[in-house]
Amino acid sequence: MRRLLYVIFAFAPILILWGSLTVTISSGHAGLLFHTFGNGIDPTEEPMNSGFHFKAPWNKVYEYEIRQKERMERLEVLSSNLLKIEMDMTVFYQPDFNQLGLLEIERGKNYEEKVVVPAMRSVAREVIAKYLPEEFNTTKRDEIQAEIDERMQQKLSENYLQLNDVLIRNIRLPKKLEEAI
Repeated sequence: MRRLLYVIFAFAPILILWGSLTVTISSGHAGLLFHTFGNGIDPTEEPMNSGFHFKAPWNKVYEYEIRQKERMERLEVLSSNLLKIEMDMTVFYQPDFNQLGLLEIERGKNYEEKVVVPAMRSVAREVIAKYLPEEFNTTKRDEIQAEIDERMQQKLSENYLQLNDVLIRNIRLPKKLEEAI
């Protein structure tokens, strides 16, 4: 009987603390270990892959979705001759797994609103401002798309994100110009 009590008292704390000693990262996610009594998140430490992990009970794990995400924005931009052009822009992106710690430290969880959307607006305005509206429905369309893709790639990679694709759709020119074309 005494032996049973010793076993119960030996394993009771482990069973009670089990939830704070372990973490399960969902599929399609990665975890960043926050060291409570250290310097927080270490950006050089590799993120935790999906699955079961042990951790110190006082540390926390921040979970990030690392699957591809999609963001669609309806944009109004000005062409080189200052005519308003409306278009839909869709960006497919995902966090750079190896730089997830830097993404959390420098941009935070709300990186989509802080990085992706402003980059979409900025790049679209910069690129479209170089072209005339008539050039959107000609051979320059591929050139415009490639330039937007290249600039988005650069802006997102500077912010620890990987660009997978950019789609430009539903380009709406001013009505008077459409009638003239």
